This record gives sequence, C-alpha cells and structure tokens, in this order.
Amino acid sequence: MLDRRQSTETNRIQSHDHPDRHLRHYAFELRIDPIGTDTERADATFRVTN
Repeated sequence: MLDRRQSTETNRIQSHDHPDRHLRHYAFELRIDPIGTDTERADATFRVTN
C-alpha cells in the first residue's frame, strides 16, 4: 500500500501482510521493518522521480 505524504510529495510503502511495517533502506539494502524512530521514518520515505 502506498502511503503518500501530501506536504512534501514523498511516499512510504507499507506491507500488506504486516501493516505495522514499511519498506526502508538500511546499509544499502531494502528491508521491511517496523518504523519507530525519526531515522527509520527517514529511511522509509522515498521521492518518486522520472
């Protein structure tokens, strides 16, 4: 599920099977993790570009 952030035009991708988890990058890898800290939120926020 795509969670669009309206104010900054960024996105978070939420797991369908585990709604408390989002796709995030960590150590050059993509992971599906729960998000709790500001760093985790930043790691899970993406901007779609052309």
